[in-house]
Amino acid sequence: MANDKTLGLSARNIEKDRQTGRFVGSNGLTENQSQFVEAHVANGGHAQKAAETAGYANPHVEGWRLMNLPHVRAAIWERRDRLIKTDLGSLGVKTISDLMLSEDTPAHVRFQAARFAVEIAGHGVPKESAYSLSDKPAGEMSLDELHQVIRKGHEAIASMKIVEVKAEVSA
Repeated sequence: MANDKTLGLSARNIEKDRQTGRFVGSNGLTENQSQFVEAHVANGGHAQKAAETAGYANPHVEGWRLMNLPHVRAAIWERRDRLIKTDLGSLGVKTISDLMLSEDTPAHVRFQAARFAVEIAGHGVPKESAYSLSDKPAGEMSLDELHQVIRKGHEAIASMKIVEVKAEVSA
């Protein structure tokens, strides 16, 4: 069972719903729904298991029903987003850093980790400009322009092979 801090529940933000008589938090979730949200995010998105963890009597039916409630789906998205932006984001940065710095990591994996880190930080070259060989669609090019694009493509591939060979030698 999740604790009150995890659920976002406290004495000051719990109210009794006038229609249902159930206690709900300021996020519009009952305590069981909040437990379902936490369990759903923690187990990777399995609604039936989350309903079982939250203590629902008929987890298969309740899991499906809860996933069809817009405020529950919104709470799942918000909780997952918060988790990604905090704990998992930090873990991801550490993992990428470990991959890039470890001598045991193969060179191509270190390169991909470094490339991902640079791109996610917004410092990478957009794919359009990095791989575009012409501004025109192929159907509008002359034969000479098509040959030129092919030549540029061969040169780009040849330069990649040289970098790849150098990376393997230095690793």
